[in-house]
Amino acid sequence: MTTWVLLRGLAREARHWGDFPAALREEFPGADILTPDLPGNGRRFLAAR
Repeated sequence: MTTWVLLRGLAREARHWGDFPAALREEFPGADILTPDLPGNGRRFLAAR
């Protein structure tokens, strides 16, 4: 299995990737596409407190 980890700068959240992760999933079926949010950003914006 292939795993892709997409990082968009240290202060950017995963949603900045837009539709790209979905397009990557279409191109590589079965691959894990990870777009982590660091603490304090995106879905984890409360984790830094």
